[in-house]
Amino acid sequence: KDHEQQPLLEATLAATAMHPERKRSLDGMALGLQARKDKKGRSLSPLPSAADESEAARHHAELERQKQQARQWEEARKKREAEERIKRQEEMEKKKKSQAESGPQAALNKIIEPVFNKLWEMEFPIVGGTNPFRIVIDRESAPYIAPDYFEVISTPMNLTYIQDKVKKLQYTTLNQFFGDVDLMIENALKYNAEEGNPYRIAAQELKKKHDKIKKKVWKSLYEKQQNQNKSSS
Repeated sequence: KDHEQQPLLEATLAATAMHPERKRSLDGMALGLQARKDKKGRSLSPLPSAADESEAARHHAELERQKQQARQWEEARKKREAEERIKRQEEMEKKKKSQAESGPQAALNKIIEPVFNKLWEMEFPIVGGTNPFRIVIDRESAPYIAPDYFEVISTPMNLTYIQDKVKKLQYTTLNQFFGDVDLMIENALKYNAEEGNPYRIAAQELKKKHDKIKKKVWKSLYEKQQNQNKSSS
């Protein structure tokens, strides 16, 4: 059998002795043929059946349904938490107001409310029988009403702001209330500095009336305190 194996041995030796560049070229051709064979084999793999496609679609639809349900649950949770937060805030405000109405602040508010109502109901002929002190001048309205207002006034005050504080029982002393009214009048006099300005005249009139009201209130409280002292002695 030596003569039968001789050609195979010679071919093997020839391949071993092959020039490196030639050998790399043949190796590349072999790899290319193998890749085409693999690709052809893959292309012959069976396509998914209608049943497989139906199952995949059902699975995808189920996932989307679960996602949608999760989103709905999350939105419901957030809505419920927001409602509970608002409810707690309302309960706290109600409790706070109840405590204030049954305590010393309720007595203070009974003094403040009549005074505030007098100020609110005032009308000034010099400005057409209106009450300009109810008007709110803030950062939004100033450009249309008084563009340079905040160049002159640092802390705005008006009867509308004071009304809100009265309703919410935010004044803890009579001096706080009178201080806001005084600030409102001072702002009006400062901004309307020109003599003869209708709003300045209205502010001067308000100042006179407010000073009289303050004196009357303080006098009434003093006399009430004196009577209580006499009764307890």
